[in-house]
Amino acid sequence: MADKKSPVGKTIGDINKSMQRNYLRYELITESVAYRIGTAPDRKN
Repeated sequence: MADKKSPVGKTIGDINKSMQRNYLRYELITESVAYRIGTAPDRKN
């Protein structure tokens, strides 16, 4: 418990990993939405 560097480093690493996951998920969502928006008018027409 005396060593404070390892828990802080671990939490920062976990935050970075979660941010990367959320960013990848956000990219997939935006790509799918853009794909739907781009193809929806073509399908209607």
